[in-house]
Amino acid sequence: MYPTSPQYRNSIINKIYPPSNGGYKFTAIYENDEPKYESGNNAIVFKVTDDKTEKTKAIKLFLIDNKERFFQYLEISKFLNKFNTQFFVSFNFIEKFIYVEVNQNPEENYFPGLIMEWAEGKTLGSKIQELCSTKNKSYLKKIAESFKDLTLFLLDNNIGHGDLKHDNIIVDEENNMKLIDYDGIYVPAFNNQISKELGTDSFQHPLRKSTDFNANIDHFSILTIYTSLIALSIDPDLFVKFNDQQNLIFTKEDFFNPDDSELFRTLSKIKEINKLVYCIKQSLKSDSIYIDNIKDILNGVFPKPKIVINHSPEILLEGNEVTINWTTENTESVKIDGKDYPTSGKITEKYYSSKKIIFQLENPFDKAKVEYELKVLNKPKINHFKTNNQKIEYNKSTFLNWNVSNASKVFLIYDGKKEQVESIINFEISPLKDTSYELKVIGLDNIETISEKINIQVFKRVEIIEFKSNLDFVVESIPIKLSWKIENDSKVTLSSSYDADIDVTGKNSIELKPKKDCSFILLAKNDLFQATQKIQISVQNLHKVPPLDLAMPKMPTLNISIPNLSHEVFDEQKNIFNNFLEKKEKFSISKTLKTLLSK
Repeated sequence: MYPTSPQYRNSIINKIYPPSNGGYKFTAIYENDEPKYESGNNAIVFKVTDDKTEKTKAIKLFLIDNKERFFQYLEISKFLNKFNTQFFVSFNFIEKFIYVEVNQNPEENYFPGLIMEWAEGKTLGSKIQELCSTKNKSYLKKIAESFKDLTLFLLDNNIGHGDLKHDNIIVDEENNMKLIDYDGIYVPAFNNQISKELGTDSFQHPLRKSTDFNANIDHFSILTIYTSLIALSIDPDLFVKFNDQQNLIFTKEDFFNPDDSELFRTLSKIKEINKLVYCIKQSLKSDSIYIDNIKDILNGVFPKPKIVINHSPEILLEGNEVTINWTTENTESVKIDGKDYPTSGKITEKYYSSKKIIFQLENPFDKAKVEYELKVLNKPKINHFKTNNQKIEYNKSTFLNWNVSNASKVFLIYDGKKEQVESIINFEISPLKDTSYELKVIGLDNIETISEKINIQVFKRVEIIEFKSNLDFVVESIPIKLSWKIENDSKVTLSSSYDADIDVTGKNSIELKPKKDCSFILLAKNDLFQATQKIQISVQNLHKVPPLDLAMPKMPTLNISIPNLSHEVFDEQKNIFNNFLEKKEKFSISKTLKTLLSK
């Protein structure tokens, strides 16, 4: 358990310093019958006199335990001792500096202390209050310049104070400044550590976190304090209006809502500081607590408006859509070709020729004009793609020729193959079957693609292997059967000397009834070749004979009347008679015709 401020007060008054502290003894300096001290949340500082040297010192005693405190102050002391500077006070950390009886175990009643050089002067807050009350603008301006010198030293030497504010800066009569309170300080030995403190709200960026612990943690505090000092040197009455003892003029509410802040509106109207005010607002809009160009800002070099522009697709072809993207820094307004646009955004357009796009940027400090050139390329074009012969004989060759413009690559695709070829060429081909050739052209953007196709047909010679008839001589009206065997044909026609041509494509035979002697010609062909064969058929015509008047002989009639003759006897006699008649030769017209013709 650590002592309270009153318990430390008693030990200071009674000078309870153990011999183990190195022999240090101090006498409290009184003011109005009380030891002079300043108390904070984590520590109390007494103004004392060193009993040995009789020099005025400051003793800092801690209200909260911190096991790393000894290591922390040892590293701070090592680093600061490298510099011969007026901006820091010398100090010595004693681990068992003072005895305060607060714990039952006496060994637990020794507490650390920090012996520091007493910085003569007033806190920056007190000094500013005094100067504003007297409206001493020139001296306030000097204070602002002294503060700038202090902060440039910190920035140049990789030191972050961590709690830069009006109460942690002492100003002496000669306007020299010294920093006090090193509990949250950063030196390179603390790299990759976590900050134990986050500073005072009215001086810190709202986004500061414990992981923000490096040489740049004071950027925002530096800018707001410097802006406040310059503003007060122009209008000291701002202090009365906006100071609340815990700040100079800014509050954490101003940082959270700058657009609704009366202070920001007031400061923005002051010409001499509107650039500084703009930089504070830009920092508050940022996701980062750091201000990369803080040194330039302190030296009056304010950021110029910047823009980053790109477009997609990167290679643009005529008539295709392109999206132009832009982001800006330190920019309040953007015009594109004279029209207002957001400070960051995109537009999508079609362009048919190359174009320069004019971006006009502006912030309170400066203007900028940026020309962004869009180079528009021609689309790929197949000027021609043709062949000498689209129909070729089997085992023969022909040529493809083409002419292509505005291409990054050209491919010839056929028969499962893909060959990269030149843009202008005569290309010999020898397909063995019908083949489709595709010319594929890739545009200069390596995206747009066009293509054309040519189909090459391959033909073998037509062969009539067989053409025959089942009868070479027939009697008129007796049918014959023609049959054939053909290869490599696409169309087959049968013609005769007495009738119209017959399309027999796809057939291998046909039956016909020739009426006279005739020839049949079989014509087989494809798109390139044809073949024919001929068959002669003889036909015996039938002569016309006048009708013959041939009377049939009258057969005798037999009437038999035999009484008492049984039916059986009658039937038997009838059958005998009929059999007799059947044995007689019947009349044959064919035999008769042959006989007549032979005479």
